[in-house]
Amino acid sequence: MTAATPVATERLDVVIIGAGMSGISGAYYMQKNCPDRSITILEMRGAMGGTWDQFTYPGIRSDSPMIAFGYGFKPFKAYAHLAEGAQINDYIKETADENGITGKIRYKHRIVAQSWSSETKTWTLDVLVGDEKRLERLECNFVICCSGYYDYDKPYDGGII
Repeated sequence: MTAATPVATERLDVVIIGAGMSGISGAYYMQKNCPDRSITILEMRGAMGGTWDQFTYPGIRSDSPMIAFGYGFKPFKAYAHLAEGAQINDYIKETADENGITGKIRYKHRIVAQSWSSETKTWTLDVLVGDEKRLERLECNFVICCSGYYDYDKPYDGGII
């Protein structure tokens, strides 16, 4: 990472961290309940779907029934008590596309610093963007963290996650 401080600051109302199952859900409810707010999703990887895009080994499936795991606003149509990972990934992408969320995702955006100012009541996010890791700064009123709990930087070695 470069030591240079980013010059340009973009101002948003809401930044959602992560474009997996929860990030897409957060974006859906934000735009439904707060349509006048500007939102974006920052995804550190090059694709949406989180766990369901990252882990594609044979036999991966949900460990929760889809009736409890799926979106309340878009029932999971494929019949399967425990759905396969590829089906879930398709479901996430379809949901994002149908609800105008896909265009709000910024891929290859990794947050490297985050700070709160009580004085201005804003979050400041320093973000490395793209393969070139260009440093940018964003400010927002709310941050919704939907980053999951896996370490995506560590390659999957076939063992227990």
